[in-house]
Amino acid sequence: MIFLEKPFVSKTLLKYLAESNEPVYKNEFAANIPQSEYKLNLVSKENFEQVYNQNKHLYTVSENALSQVLELLPESELAKNIKLLKNKATFRKLCAEQYPDFFFKELSVSELLELDVKTLKLPVVLKPSVGFFSVGVYTIESEADWADAMEKIRSKSYNQNFPKSVVEMSKFIIEQYITGEEYAVDAYYNKDGKPVILNIFHHKFASANDVSDRMYYSSKSLYDRYYEQFNNFLVQINKALHLTTFPFHIEFRVENNVCIPIEMNLMRFAGLCLNEVQTYIGGIHPVHAFLNDITPDYDAMWRGKEHDNYAFVVLDAGGKRPDLEHFDYDAFRANMTDVLELRKPDDDKLGIYGFMFCRIPESKPEETDWIMSKDLSEFVK
Repeated sequence: MIFLEKPFVSKTLLKYLAESNEPVYKNEFAANIPQSEYKLNLVSKENFEQVYNQNKHLYTVSENALSQVLELLPESELAKNIKLLKNKATFRKLCAEQYPDFFFKELSVSELLELDVKTLKLPVVLKPSVGFFSVGVYTIESEADWADAMEKIRSKSYNQNFPKSVVEMSKFIIEQYITGEEYAVDAYYNKDGKPVILNIFHHKFASANDVSDRMYYSSKSLYDRYYEQFNNFLVQINKALHLTTFPFHIEFRVENNVCIPIEMNLMRFAGLCLNEVQTYIGGIHPVHAFLNDITPDYDAMWRGKEHDNYAFVVLDAGGKRPDLEHFDYDAFRANMTDVLELRKPDDDKLGIYGFMFCRIPESKPEETDWIMSKDLSEFVK
């Protein structure tokens, strides 16, 4: 069962769902997708439980759909696990056995507002115990940062755009700032509770101050170096959770060969269409792999691609409204060795010029540097 929801669903996924006839829950978002373009197997609210119980595989493209899942399956084991893991403090407690020296503290809003920042060892990260994207997430490096965050928390003005199940303002967690390189993993726990890793990405940043999502890439060397470490963490944490048939996206930072989890996103893989990098590496859509309990053959997947990076690039507009009509896509493509696909958005609502999937030979790191540093407004003619 698939839940489609804002902010974005890729046409590649829609095409797969139409061709495979996988059941799609008929919420408002799915009902508005033109059936003339994508003939989806829509399942009504009345028939949902019957169809879901046939194999109990459930996937959402966005955490915005979690409130619908909880409404439809309020007393289920799945609902219990979603509620448990959406709480970031609970997630930290579950990780404590593997990371006993990691500092974190959960506080109510009133306790937070009364806390003396001088008692904290800065830098720290402050965020809602339940949260989404970077809403209400603050990196606190100074007393001035703390004062600014407290003022914004008092106002709660940013809590209007997401459902309560996604951003819960009742409690916050303070945790130590995690340094190191950032990595992301798409995986699922199979029917036996074993983790199956579908994607490993390195999240590239242009500088220490860069917080953009411009580029992620995958490679055989990433798998060789980090697969065992990430997989071992997932095995250990599931000894407490006992999750089965459960998809997720988890982010880590790695420093001095020690990986520390940042957060776990439930019932979905990497957002937008980042997870579809796997279709170019292993030739399979990750959603199909989950729904059909497929474990990739990692050796076969990377055979002949041992010295290539497979990258996903967000062609961002730098916070400005993208001029899609005048962006020179051909001029941009000309700078790359192998553009596998360049997806142009239907409109400017996402604030981007598009998504690019590309192969970058390890022998050409200058292409990665060029992507990370380029002001894309130069391609607007």
